[in-house]
Amino acid sequence: MSFGDPDSVSALATHMAGVSVDFVGTGQDIQANNPAWQGLAADAFDAAKQCVAADLFENGALVSDGATAIQQYSAELQRLNDAYEEARARWQAASDRVRANPLDIVAHVETFAANASAAAVTVDWGHAGIRCGATLAQLAGEIRFELTATADLLDGLFDDPEANRRVPNGERGDDQRDPDSPRQGAVGDCFLLAEINALLLTDEGKDWLKKQIRWDADAGGYWVTLYENGEPVEVFVQGTYAQGVDGGDGMASLYESAARQRFGWDGVNGGWPADAYEWLTGTKGKAQDPITDDVRQDMSDTLANGGQVVVASHEGSFGDDKEYDLTATRVNPDGTTEEFEARLAAPHAYTVEKVDANGDVWIRNPWGEGNSYDGGGVFKVSKADFDAVFWQATTSQLPQ
Repeated sequence: MSFGDPDSVSALATHMAGVSVDFVGTGQDIQANNPAWQGLAADAFDAAKQCVAADLFENGALVSDGATAIQQYSAELQRLNDAYEEARARWQAASDRVRANPLDIVAHVETFAANASAAAVTVDWGHAGIRCGATLAQLAGEIRFELTATADLLDGLFDDPEANRRVPNGERGDDQRDPDSPRQGAVGDCFLLAEINALLLTDEGKDWLKKQIRWDADAGGYWVTLYENGEPVEVFVQGTYAQGVDGGDGMASLYESAARQRFGWDGVNGGWPADAYEWLTGTKGKAQDPITDDVRQDMSDTLANGGQVVVASHEGSFGDDKEYDLTATRVNPDGTTEEFEARLAAPHAYTVEKVDANGDVWIRNPWGEGNSYDGGGVFKVSKADFDAVFWQATTSQLPQ
């Protein structure tokens, strides 16, 4: 199995880098073209050429940033391909041992471990594509005139998937609606899942999410209540996304599918936590940026009062990188704490679970358990790291 051809992706990045150079060169040529006449017409010409040159320089910088993002994706593809092949080789070696000796328990365990490694690589591939696609989408939106090659590339990255997984029969019980921590799939809806995770932190939030979903045995699907302009709207969901949250299983997948139907693919594949909270509850979240000490106190007070807090990282907050490496802290099942090496993604949304008195913040990644950035679960980042990465906080309270 291959997740893509890194060389082909790298070739595209090289081509885009060349386009960037052409933009800048053309802008410089235009700037150097001084009119041989004088007067108002000459002044107007000079003003116009400066505007055109400025647009070309800006486009050149944007295309260069796109080339960098694609080159990083190429390197990630190479790493993922190598990791998958390594896992496959481990699985093959362990399987050979099992065939030779079916009682080799260690070999059985190693096959399971290799399968788990391969699955983790597959999840990382989806996340790498989301990050690259989100960066390209933002850059394309800032281009000052149409670039056909870029538009074609984005069309390939952002095809609207079909809701191809039929929802399970609600009469099987509540297992498909239990409020479990969602694990984001290949849909760029971290802003929605982070708000769902935030609601799942309280009994009131869990009850709210569950009561907005009802099974219709006659129609063979679920009615999911969302909100638009503060008014409830029921959306019928008969299919979820196999490549979406939790592989199309669970309560969060029903909300994901309903949001796609109601607000469109562009609405759900990238957005703002405050909007997602309004979709879920009818109440607009309060988005605040930058995150000052007063905002941090509001975050703490909101959580103390049973409210919800989601923070957003900004891709420009730590230079050209789209990732931030740090030493974080987590609590083990036995109650002890340990430090570990983690990585924060940007742009991305995280659920806040606690704000310490010293400014440290406990957060949760909607990528869920087993992700390669933080392993899943809640973890603490220091005030310094938090301030370096996060730029916006959305605080919310359920309607009474």
